[in-house]
Amino acid sequence: MSKLLFYSIDDEYIDFLQRHDEKVMPNKQSRPYLGPVMVINGARWFVPGTAPKEKHFDEEGNLKSGGIAFFNLFNSRGKREFLGRLRFPKMIPVPEGLERKLRTGQCTHTQEYVDKHRAKIIEQAKQYFEIAIATRAKGFNLDYCSDAVDFVALEAHMRLYEEQQQQQQEQEPRTIRTIDELPPRMARMLEEYKGKSHLKSSDQGKDKV
Repeated sequence: MSKLLFYSIDDEYIDFLQRHDEKVMPNKQSRPYLGPVMVINGARWFVPGTAPKEKHFDEEGNLKSGGIAFFNLFNSRGKREFLGRLRFPKMIPVPEGLERKLRTGQCTHTQEYVDKHRAKIIEQAKQYFEIAIATRAKGFNLDYCSDAVDFVALEAHMRLYEEQQQQQQEQEPRTIRTIDELPPRMARMLEEYKGKSHLKSSDQGKDKV
């Protein structure tokens, strides 16, 4: 799998997913997504990041373990600074072309940390994905899966979104740029019209002499 990078995801697509699953995270301030952390059945999965929050620490100010549901991110240089975490329960499938790579300066230190722990992030994403699907299918109630999106349903909604976009493109009138793109009958009519226009212009020139 290729390098994991940070992206922003199309607002319209996020809104579409939220209409079908309210547990999908809102796209506040172009929320960064890391990915693709895995590709399953042709669907590319991206995991959202979140900034440091008070709830990430215990009463004594110590950083809580992310467990299997989260992956804590740190500054890869100098002092070990907590930069936020990845939220595997909120992973979403994203169609090609709806992601936009974030500028390097926006997440330089976080990206370096991700590069060093790429294999672990991918492994943890897959493990959580499989556990969450099995938990939902068997009707179990696990704390770290209670806030997860419905991965199976989201993939189906992604396919629906792709179909709707394809249908919309097919219904839009296509701009014809050259005569070679015209149907044969229309191309012949255009050539005949051009020929008649040329003769008419020549005749008008003769009248003026």
